[in-house]
Amino acid sequence: MIFKCLEYVYVYALVWAVGGVLCEKDGVDFRREFSIWWKSEWKSSVKFPSKGTVFDYFVEIAADGSAKFQEWSMKIKQIEFDSSNMLMNQITVPTRETVSTSEFIKRYLYVQHPVLLIGNSGCGKTALALGVLREVVQAS
Repeated sequence: MIFKCLEYVYVYALVWAVGGVLCEKDGVDFRREFSIWWKSEWKSSVKFPSKGTVFDYFVEIAADGSAKFQEWSMKIKQIEFDSSNMLMNQITVPTRETVSTSEFIKRYLYVQHPVLLIGNSGCGKTALALGVLREVVQAS
């Protein structure tokens, strides 16, 4: 059972290590292309669900030690926004992308490892980092 769990974590880490930096350019979604390639070429007992891309999933490890892929969308929480006492730049709108990136940032912070976010100007790197820091401070 523990071997299967490690295999899921290994596959998940490998997918993100190799394909996590891919993006869309000139109308080509390289993450989607990578996902299609991965699903067709990876020969292992660990398979991603056919729905969506390999980046739409994370590994959930159950109490009994079993592992399975779950959609990031299940971690999306409803947010309450009150414009009378909150600024829009003080919230992070939860999407699959922001939830997955936030999870990675938090995991690195918890082991005191630096994080480098890259992207075009105005894509939300600073807002996302500040949102994660606010969440981590509130939790402690």
